[in-house]
Amino acid sequence: MSFSIILTAGPLTLIPITILLAPLITAAEILLKLIFGNSKGEPEQIHDFEIKNSLPTKLLKLSTYQFPIKIKNQGQSIWNKENGFELKIEGKKVDNFKYFFSDIKNLRPFEEKTTILNIEAKNKSGHFNLKLILFKNGKKIKTIKEWPLEIIPKANLEFSIGSFLGKKLNGNNFKFLIYNPEEKIVFNQDNLEVKNGIGKIKDVNNIAFGPKYRLVLLRPYFLPRQTFINFSDARKNKAYFRYMWPFDFNQDGKFSLADLLAIF
Repeated sequence: MSFSIILTAGPLTLIPITILLAPLITAAEILLKLIFGNSKGEPEQIHDFEIKNSLPTKLLKLSTYQFPIKIKNQGQSIWNKENGFELKIEGKKVDNFKYFFSDIKNLRPFEEKTTILNIEAKNKSGHFNLKLILFKNGKKIKTIKEWPLEIIPKANLEFSIGSFLGKKLNGNNFKFLIYNPEEKIVFNQDNLEVKNGIGKIKDVNNIAFGPKYRLVLLRPYFLPRQTFINFSDARKNKAYFRYMWPFDFNQDGKFSLADLLAIF
């Protein structure tokens, strides 16, 4: 052990040099932690991510959805599954939902990418206060989105078909389709009955309240019709189709010379 000699008015005093250097060592350790963080050899990074788009506030029970979620990296780290990053949903009664997120790869600082939330609402209705939470290596990092959500019973829909010279369509061989904003079929019903130009559909599922959906009405040998609707209520949703013309003789969904040839 090294010693230093301190000159005083009294007898000589020997003090270990490590005691004299202790304040300098402590200051150096603090400085290194500020520069390099607390981990061994790895600087501590800031993990900060932000969801840029809104989420629906009403969904239907016993329904399945796919929602794009835009995430922007506001921090210093790179979002990779291999780096331990994971997005989860938490909240009371979260077991009423089955979900998973598509992978995000190489989301670098200040970049924006989209993950797809695949979520299924089970048979419970009511209000749910959910949170989208970022995890890294199994550790909760940050709540990046509060998601108040209401699950309601299935929706009803009534549609009308325009008439021609007072004539209204009737029959039980109509087919009804609903396309979501990504142009995927989310609901269909065969052998639908129409009386006096009016059709009624009960228990529509897999639709969210707010987005615009494309509705398509089909009938053998008739030209198809389509319209658009924003579902706004569980019980009262109405749509209108223009009159359907019986000119699709070859049943290809359009009127052309081939239809005239199909007559002969």
